[in-house]
Amino acid sequence: MPLKTKPPTKPFIEEYNHINSTNIHPTTVYQHLNHPNTDTKELSAAKCQLLSAAEEATLLAHIHEMATCTLPPTHAYIERAALEIVHSQNPSIKKFGHNWIQHFKA
Repeated sequence: MPLKTKPPTKPFIEEYNHINSTNIHPTTVYQHLNHPNTDTKELSAAKCQLLSAAEEATLLAHIHEMATCTLPPTHAYIERAALEIVHSQNPSIKKFGHNWIQHFKA
């Protein structure tokens, strides 16, 4: 027996026809119309970020200063420094995720 799916709503069809010439997948349009308050990936990631932009800039300046003094910091040192910054606002955070440094470098 075939699965019964709900037919697309009129706004969905109109929106899809309007942007059909672009490379936007119909599921994206459907999700956008049915869940308009959902965060974008960028906004969702920003909400999970532990360091503010100013804190990141301070940490990066410190890293660059160390590198100019021929003392390039290790990943462990950078993580400890970032944790010290985060602990000033949220002492309950004990460590970052195991891929934190790769995301920080990006």
